[in-house]
Amino acid sequence: MGVLELVERPGAPLFHIEHYIDGEYIKYNSNSGFVEDKTSHCRKTPQAFSHFTFERSGHEVVVVDIQGVGDLYTDPQIHTALGEEYGDGNLGTKGMALFFHSHHCNDICLSMGLTPFDPSPNELKQLKDSVKKFRSTSETKVKLDELIIGSPLDKPEFGRFKEVCHQDQHLTSSVQPLPPSV
Repeated sequence: MGVLELVERPGAPLFHIEHYIDGEYIKYNSNSGFVEDKTSHCRKTPQAFSHFTFERSGHEVVVVDIQGVGDLYTDPQIHTALGEEYGDGNLGTKGMALFFHSHHCNDICLSMGLTPFDPSPNELKQLKDSVKKFRSTSETKVKLDELIIGSPLDKPEFGRFKEVCHQDQHLTSSVQPLPPSV
């Protein structure tokens, strides 16, 4: 891993670079409430990790946008209580609520004694009134994204995933592996 500064470009932008990760690259959750629970590997670790970060931080942060190969994750997003750090993908407490609205505690969450998240009726109403189909897309959202801001015409559906993850499922992810870096 490293940081690359392009000094010849205006503003000398910085880029974070990583080594190529070989294997099936899967997006396990996003910063906008998407939770993948239908992968062929039925990974429980990514969702439990996100939940753990929330508990361990005293409900101040949650690490989401978990993606990678197996338990080697890359390019996460952090939501904070203030919603001001870590870039435009930090959706603050709304992002935290979006994750927990879709998250189902699994065996790992239970074995670590993590507390199930129970949004208040007011939080549920805010989510339903301002967010459109987040659980159906794995796209990363930013604060200025129209889907975050919403529209009075939006009538979003917020049902939890009904499917149960079984070890013998053979479903594939919509995320394709990245090509090797040059």
